[in-house]
Amino acid sequence: MAGRSKKERGVLDDRLNEASIIRAAREIIVASGVEGLTMRRLSDALGVALGATYHYVPNRRALLQLVAQDIYAELALPSVRSGDWADHIYAAIVDFVRLLTCYPGMSAEVLRDPAGMSPPHLEAFVRERLTTAGFRGQNLSVVLAAIFFYVSGATALVPRPSDDSGTARAAMRHFEQGLRVLLRGVAASVG
Repeated sequence: MAGRSKKERGVLDDRLNEASIIRAAREIIVASGVEGLTMRRLSDALGVALGATYHYVPNRRALLQLVAQDIYAELALPSVRSGDWADHIYAAIVDFVRLLTCYPGMSAEVLRDPAGMSPPHLEAFVRERLTTAGFRGQNLSVVLAAIFFYVSGATALVPRPSDDSGTARAAMRHFEQGLRVLLRGVAASVG
């Protein structure tokens, strides 16, 4: 910012806020993956000094948590008016995986910090649907763990949707088929 006048710096600083930082971080992740996101690169993309970015976000971990929560705000959960609990869980998880795979490396970050980076409304939705289906106590915990481990492993392997080779589409189809098999097994265990 050395070449800018004080007035120009003031206008730019007024536009710097948490929302603009998150937006820029998401753009960097889409282009270069989570590994390409550094606080310096983010500050450069925003055209501000590194210290200005740290004023709004204390560190990279906090930034990734903000980005995750911003991404999850786009996750629309299915209506429960029709269909059964397994269909609801399937639809919600498939949408989650499709959304997350647009941001290379985010699934690994979720695995590193599930408490701080998991989508709370998705977790609550899946838990409520399973409870409605009759799962309680230890059985509920086992099913939640099975779903978590399946989704975690799959999101680490499913390539980003922009992969033009067809690999991403095939991987997503396999993920969806595997999720159906898992949910059918879960449904059979409650019957």
